[in-house]
Amino acid sequence: MIEARLDLLEKFRPDIISNLMLLWWKDDLCQPTDFYLAVAHAPSVTKDALKAGLLSGRLKYRGGGLTGRLELTAEGRYLVRRMLRRMRVTGSPEVAA
Repeated sequence: MIEARLDLLEKFRPDIISNLMLLWWKDDLCQPTDFYLAVAHAPSVTKDALKAGLLSGRLKYRGGGLTGRLELTAEGRYLVRRMLRRMRVTGSPEVAA
């Protein structure tokens, strides 16, 4: 059941996963990160990741924006690792040839 949900996220919301990958690709996936979203009412893949359960933490309304400390959930780390692995395989010289 969890695998099916993760497959749906990969298929229909790769933007969420790629955003998380860009935010954490150099850092330890288990470390929390401070976030600041300038416009609280604007659509955001970070807010979508929170709703999807790929991020945990809380964003607080402050001065028209949202701030908070967020971290990847186990599912979020799994999807980020999977995307990074696929990118490494796709980018390898053996695949390009």
